Amino acid sequence: MPNLESAIQIKRRANAAIAELDAIVSDLGGQVAEEEMLAIRKSVGSSIGIIINQVLEPIFRQYPEIDDDI
Repeated sequence: MPNLESAIQIKRRANAAIAELDAIVSDLGGQVAEEEMLAIRKSVGSSIGIIINQVLEPIFRQYPEIDDDI
């Protein structure tokens, strides 16, 4: 596991990645067919879920003090 300083940086980068993925969905709103939009939302949601479950959650277990949702 990373040290605390690295964990904080990883958290920042992971949150930025989540924000960028969310922005993709927002940017495409109304520009693609509904069926395509549903597929994009599903893919983006899966990607965000992986970031949360496989990157952030292990870090928060080791460093609960950096989890803003506590």
